[in-house]
Amino acid sequence: GSQLTDAEGSTTFRMPMDTYTASIVWLDTLVHQANYGVDSNTIYQVTANVFYLDYTAEDSNDVGLEFAQIVVTNSTTGRITASHTADVNGFSQFRLPIGVYDVEVLWQNTLVYDDTWTVNADATEVLTSWVYYVAFHVVDVDGVDLAGATVALVNDQAMTTSGPVNTDAYGEVEFRLPTGAVDVEIVWKSVVVYTADAVLVHADTTEEISAWVYYMTVKITDSNGAGLKGANVNIDRDGVIVESTTTRNGTVVFRLPGANYWANMSFTTTYYLTPIDVSKSESVDLNANYLVRYKLTSDEYQIPFYKTNLFWVILVIVLLIIGLLFLLLRMRKAALEGEEVTEGDTDAIEYDDSDLDDLLEGMGTSGSIAAGAAAGDDSDPDEYSDDDLEKEEEPDEYSDDDLEKEGDDEGEEEGSDEDEKPEEDSDEDEKPEEDSDEDSDDDDEEEDEEKKED
Repeated sequence: GSQLTDAEGSTTFRMPMDTYTASIVWLDTLVHQANYGVDSNTIYQVTANVFYLDYTAEDSNDVGLEFAQIVVTNSTTGRITASHTADVNGFSQFRLPIGVYDVEVLWQNTLVYDDTWTVNADATEVLTSWVYYVAFHVVDVDGVDLAGATVALVNDQAMTTSGPVNTDAYGEVEFRLPTGAVDVEIVWKSVVVYTADAVLVHADTTEEISAWVYYMTVKITDSNGAGLKGANVNIDRDGVIVESTTTRNGTVVFRLPGANYWANMSFTTTYYLTPIDVSKSESVDLNANYLVRYKLTSDEYQIPFYKTNLFWVILVIVLLIIGLLFLLLRMRKAALEGEEVTEGDTDAIEYDDSDLDDLLEGMGTSGSIAAGAAAGDDSDPDEYSDDDLEKEEEPDEYSDDDLEKEGDDEGEEEGSDEDEKPEEDSDEDEKPEEDSDEDSDDDDEEEDEEKKED
């Protein structure tokens, strides 16, 4: 007969006394066969050819594959004998009947181990799987480490993803990956800076990746060609703005992912009391290192001095000063001319008879009026003909130059005298007139004496 053992591996047969062949089959495998003679009630302890296998699935660095799926298939029957999920250390124990088995390990939905084992005793086995360590070293276009980039991997065949994981300060990130091919995508500052399809994973390796990260240099110069320090520069991409200011040489450098940008600059200051507000923009399709150059014109900065507010302020002040000086000179000149005219008019009318006689003598007349009477002229010596009057009047006419000279002479005499003695100066001016009168009287007495002698 044939019976199944219970949970404890026991079963009972009732049979007549005789010799029997006992065969034990477990999991489709003959694990025991022997002849037994039955002559009484007997309990037989049978040791079957069933063994304990301790399997540990490990990666290329001998680290256990957590939760790996270990599948054991009977090579003879093709039946899956056992399938266990390993623990966090990749360990699992199997109880297998004697035989030859195909052992497979699956991790992340990928077959990472496949080998054939013969089971004929208890054993501990390490299943070194095809799981490797792949490092990605991400740099920019100039080979500078790209920290903070997000790396994500996709295994299309296994329909699994790894990551995203951020690169460290050295631009590196490491993945433990099953064998196969993965698609790589790297994102930096919300922009995809690298993609690659079907990157093969077949050993421990480091992949050098040059991401699409470039340098945009903004150079700003003034109208003289000198670098403009302190100008504000912002880079705009769909509302995401990166901002900085220019250095001493008028430059600022941005490291940016490849994309379309607006490079905007603005400069605000006060130059010689003149407000300066300049702004410019340029569209940039950044797919390589790029230089944006802004050269300000003389209408923007630096503007010529004559266009500044300070220049006009200075000019107005200078014109006001010149106008005031001119006004003061005119007033001074008018005052001096007024004094000269007044003094000249006063001197022109201060003449007496003696001055007329002196003038007549200077013109070559025959003598004084008294001498003309002594020569037998019956006319009244005090009477003058019209001709005589005209001759006497002619010396009284002075030119403007004579008046100005007399005025200048008197002005010099007045300037040399002290202001506290105006009365004395007046008396001195009258003395020559008195002397002139005395000389005239002496001349009249001499003429009278000559008449008497005649």
